[in-house]
Amino acid sequence: MTIFIDSNRGTTVGELLETLRLMLLPVHGKEESTALIYRLLEYFLKLNHAGVILERKHVVGVRKQVAIIKAARKLVENMPLQYVTGEAYFGGLTLNVNRFTLIPRPETEEMTMMVMNLLKNKPPRRIIDIGTGSGCIAITLKKQFADSQTYAIDISKNALKLAGMNAEHNNTRVEFFCGDILDVSSLPAMPAFDLIISNPPYVRNSEKIDMKPNVLNFEPHKALFVPDRIPLKFYRAIGKFARQNLAPGGMLVFEVNERLGQETAALLRSQGFVNTDVRRDFRGKERFVIAQ
Repeated sequence: MTIFIDSNRGTTVGELLETLRLMLLPVHGKEESTALIYRLLEYFLKLNHAGVILERKHVVGVRKQVAIIKAARKLVENMPLQYVTGEAYFGGLTLNVNRFTLIPRPETEEMTMMVMNLLKNKPPRRIIDIGTGSGCIAITLKKQFADSQTYAIDISKNALKLAGMNAEHNNTRVEFFCGDILDVSSLPAMPAFDLIISNPPYVRNSEKIDMKPNVLNFEPHKALFVPDRIPLKFYRAIGKFARQNLAPGGMLVFEVNERLGQETAALLRSQGFVNTDVRRDFRGKERFVIAQ
């Protein structure tokens, strides 16, 4: 679709709104297109839904028009909105995201809120987030448990760089380390933790067929997928790490593949953990496993 921008007069908000609808509707459908359009206008023009209606005749400058159309073209190509704007929301915080990190999911936010509620009367002294990505879990928990020593590890230096920026922008202090949980020799010496939490890769390669293009074509595969023959390899490695580094009475919390919740709990019991509990997410899927 060719978009023409009149450099002599600019375009009104109403005209831009219609142009965006024509671009996005064939790809994303009515409901999703509307949500994407209003988010773009909020991001670039600082107008909420009511503002867009009230300012329909307001003229948008050429530079802003070009930026918005360029962003919309990326959405037409199925790039996730969060990568287009470079922002995601999690636990009341605004975080930077890029293609080196997964986009924080509602399920991950739900897990983090669940943990905060479980530990509200017994704040953990030390926390570690394994496979931190954007840092969303570690930073949110540090905000809640300000006196905790909070650590986070990831195998990706690029992800850690972004996570460090997110911690700084949200005025939190998290100790970030580069390491591979599958190779504990790559990790520094660690203290005992009261909470070990992780959202590791858990989507089996055979499940790629179920993934939407905006995920499959843009988000980092290393943070998503595991071989079908060893789908619990990260849970096994983290469980082994937790056996050595979880304080007595401490809590181990996982986000898991909805089809492998019971298998994950059984694995942890075989490793000697107790009080294993499989919990469902807001969609009713077995998404979280807790153990001690």
